Amino acid sequence: MLFFSNFNGSWDQYVDSFTFAIPGGLDLFWKWNIRYPKSVALTPFHDYIHYNQLETIHYYNAYPLATSNDIKGAKTVKSALLQFQDKSQNLTDEQFMQEYRTLLRGLQHDLGDMYPTPIVTMSALQVEKRQKWHDRNLKTGENHVQ
Repeated sequence: MLFFSNFNGSWDQYVDSFTFAIPGGLDLFWKWNIRYPKSVALTPFHDYIHYNQLETIHYYNAYPLATSNDIKGAKTVKSALLQFQDKSQNLTDEQFMQEYRTLLRGLQHDLGDMYPTPIVTMSALQVEKRQKWHDRNLKTGENHVQ
């Protein structure tokens, strides 16, 4: 079986999150794999994953500072703003402000700051290097690859 995934945290956090959230699901999914030790206890499970994992040498992330929740939140904000635009066309100034404040209150959990996660993998390090190169070259006007 091939299992491919990514996570914006440490390797241990990633593997442990599966173990704590869905141990029965992991066991059901992987039970026919050779030497699968079951997801609990953690040490044999970690050893099994380490032994069988393959490191990727390339990783693409369209939004390197965004989590999946950030992306879902952004989609929610966009949809709400488009609806707000449609329904606010003929409002008075006072009505507009009332509706705008209502909109912001409703979107509070979808408005987040995107900060870089700690560098925990070589892939994340490469993303950060490319981002720095891209930012530097946008400022200087260069557009060739080094």
